[in-house]
Amino acid sequence: MKTRQSMLVLESVLTIIEPLVLLLLRQGVSYVELAEQLKAVFLTQALAESERVGSKQTDSALSLVTGLQRRDVQQLRIHAQQMTRPQQLHHTIPSEVVARWLGDQHVDELPYSDDTAAMSFERLVNSISKDKHPRAVLDELIRIQVVTFDEEMQTVSLRRKAFLPDAQSEEAQHFFRRTLTDHLLASVHNISTDQQPKFLEQAVFAHGLSQPSSTILHTYARKQWENMLKDFVKLADSLCMVDADTPEAAERFTVGMYAYSASDPASDVASASMIR
Repeated sequence: MKTRQSMLVLESVLTIIEPLVLLLLRQGVSYVELAEQLKAVFLTQALAESERVGSKQTDSALSLVTGLQRRDVQQLRIHAQQMTRPQQLHHTIPSEVVARWLGDQHVDELPYSDDTAAMSFERLVNSISKDKHPRAVLDELIRIQVVTFDEEMQTVSLRRKAFLPDAQSEEAQHFFRRTLTDHLLASVHNISTDQQPKFLEQAVFAHGLSQPSSTILHTYARKQWENMLKDFVKLADSLCMVDADTPEAAERFTVGMYAYSASDPASDVASASMIR
């Protein structure tokens, strides 16, 4: 039986993961694909935690802690030793359609439905599965911006640029991972360990604002960050130069600021407070 604290933590994690699930859905990543990759995340963190507390790292012990099957633990540990990510065991029908489209080297523009053509989108989908209607698959591929559909010509076009490396997108994803991960690590440290000192983690919440007032706060926050950013970059650069020849200089440091606003009908009383 789980403790009350465990259930509170689970509830918090489920709330935190909601915007991440939204991001996954917008990029066409399904629950099945995420669940498969979460196995490796659970094992990696279980190994790190067991090393921290000095507990056993046998397959049985890790299976008990993570809830993974022993065979999954064994397989994932082999992949970890090979420094490779485990292969996804499941694929969505839309992703398989695109893989078949690319693999069989069909032309980039296919008729949606044409029995006289060498290949049509409808036949391509049906060649993989008849469980999903081709139109439903098309709507999903349009949603994740992998194909476009010409209603007048009834043709489906593959957007090959969606599969090409994008330096700006990859850089954005790098900073997305870095900033959110470090913020979460600071929070996890502060609420789950007794180690001192605690990391700086404070926020101001204001409720019951009008849209103009929210805009004023956004402008003020950006101005404050610009001022703080200059000072931090100057200090960080000078310290990096001082530590350039120091063998034990292996620490990373992250400081950031964010501002967010949204309609919140449930909160109609103006108030401001700080949480520590």
